[in-house]
Amino acid sequence: MTSRTGLQNQAVDRILLTNPGTGYTTPPQVVFSGGSPVSGGVAIATAVIAESVLGPVGITTGGQGYNFTPTVGITSVWIQQSNETAELLWNAQAEAVVSAAGTVKEIRYSNAGAGYTNTNAVVAIGSVTSNFFGEFEQNEIVKGVSTGTSAYVDSWNTADNILKVIIPTGHFAVGEIIVGAGASYRIQSVSSDVDGDKEFATNETFEFEADQILDFSERNPFGEF
Repeated sequence: MTSRTGLQNQAVDRILLTNPGTGYTTPPQVVFSGGSPVSGGVAIATAVIAESVLGPVGITTGGQGYNFTPTVGITSVWIQQSNETAELLWNAQAEAVVSAAGTVKEIRYSNAGAGYTNTNAVVAIGSVTSNFFGEFEQNEIVKGVSTGTSAYVDSWNTADNILKVIIPTGHFAVGEIIVGAGASYRIQSVSSDVDGDKEFATNETFEFEADQILDFSERNPFGEF
């Protein structure tokens, strides 16, 4: 729920899924009950069916010491259209639920995605520490966990923490975290340019401040499907 101008004007902010379900052939009806809405003020929502969505996320270990809601990053899915282009599918987005004891107890979807298989999705949960982690690999797909923007890695300078990406699907935001298959950093600044030697390429360059999202002090930081 989110409050706008007082208790009388509270409204449903969003719906989060713990289990997207399976086997639907037509969109199910979404029904809201309880909450004592004002006359004519019952919330309305529409379900959307997609193929190859992600299932429930099992938490192998919930960590400890969280006094904030950590960021959740999920690997993007692309479908190759030709040698030069690829189409970004409807990518999954999720939020963590933190218990009163400071552990991650659940992952809930705001978007269960489309086009996933059992082997091509990785869930990364933000760490309680602030150390950088990992190396981006050339040609891998990276994703901004706040904007949902994805792009291909063109180059990664470990010494200067500068990442260059190509063919972004949107605009990355300063302050958001970019995750790859084995790395995560928070964007400190963004600059854009066009590389004339690369057809169809729109390049963006990022400088990062260290901000770890994967905590490898835990047994399995990714969770399981």
